[in-house]
Amino acid sequence: MNSNSSKTSLFLMELILSILFFCLAAAVCVQMFVKSHTLSRTSLITNHSIVWSESLADTFYACDGDLEEMTGILNSSILSSNKDIIEMYYNDSFEPTDSQIKASYLVRGQCSELEDLGLIKLDITCIDLDYDEQIYTLSVKYFPQEDR
Repeated sequence: MNSNSSKTSLFLMELILSILFFCLAAAVCVQMFVKSHTLSRTSLITNHSIVWSESLADTFYACDGDLEEMTGILNSSILSSNKDIIEMYYNDSFEPTDSQIKASYLVRGQCSELEDLGLIKLDITCIDLDYDEQIYTLSVKYFPQEDR
């Protein structure tokens, strides 16, 4: 009778260790899935920020550095009294939005002239408004050509 009790307790101990090992493996797998989701989301946001920045830079070149013409093309808003900042807002689904309240992302382009070189410079910054952090920056320069 004593040997039967010993076999039962040994079986229970083995079962408890198997369950413990399974729980540890499950915890590691859950952490890997969470990390994978976080990296995927970060990559998606970064890719959208790059596309938005390149779109703004291409529009800047196409409009010969004229921010007022850019606002008509991009449906964005110009800020500040000297009209040197252009802003575009995007929601959680990465779609353009008019409302700053519904916006999760901001693409801001700040234009300045480099007088000594004759260049127009546009500094583009993508910002995550939910976490108040900068996602991506791009700086482009345009040399206006005189008509011949």
